[in-house]
Amino acid sequence: MTTPALALEGVNTFYGPSHILFDLGLTVGEGTVTCLLGRNGAGKTTAIRTIMGLTPPRSGAITFRGERISGLRPWQIFRRGIKLVPQGRGIFPPLSVEENLRLALLRAEAPEPAAELEKVYALFPVLAERRRQRGQTLSGGELQMLAIARALLGRTGLILMDEPTEGLAPLVVRTIQETLHRIKREGATVLLAEQNARMALDVGDWHHIIDDGRIRFSGDSRSILGNDEIMTQYLGVSPR
Repeated sequence: MTTPALALEGVNTFYGPSHILFDLGLTVGEGTVTCLLGRNGAGKTTAIRTIMGLTPPRSGAITFRGERISGLRPWQIFRRGIKLVPQGRGIFPPLSVEENLRLALLRAEAPEPAAELEKVYALFPVLAERRRQRGQTLSGGELQMLAIARALLGRTGLILMDEPTEGLAPLVVRTIQETLHRIKREGATVLLAEQNARMALDVGDWHHIIDDGRIRFSGDSRSILGNDEIMTQYLGVSPR
């Protein structure tokens, strides 16, 4: 593993009286795509919400680049360069691609907004082509690219992605897979919560498998692909 950008230690999160995350511990290396894998309901989204401060932990510590962020408000965590690409993407359908990006720039603390736009347009040429189109006219893959592009604006130290391929057709999933490879080559640090194990194992450098709110296994793609028990029991994937 590389130097950790993000570290969770002994994190316990509740929804009211319901205990959801149990002594959760994981790390995300700088410049890596780290995946949080597991079945639906395993605790992936709660972990992402906990890191972002949307569902604060009741105990434990979360640090980002050595600084404790557990206990901070979501906007304070955002200010430290942690960006969220949520389930459902969260774009504004009536606004154009560029209007969605410019709206995100208002809070991105970017000294040169025009340069930031050109940066994401260079990374996602299809968004440049559709910059005047409304969000509601984009395909599922284009919407996900827009959500990711928005997270890359300004100072971005870590991107949290929550189920980016959920509900997408296989062809669109491949587009998102290629997009993740592209931002990985640019050196982005990503924590990807994902149920599509095959896609995540292709993209990710390191993986944490969560089940019933506990980390059950951590390792690289090869160690998971070579473990039939892990593949079937926790990921619901038949080994091939």
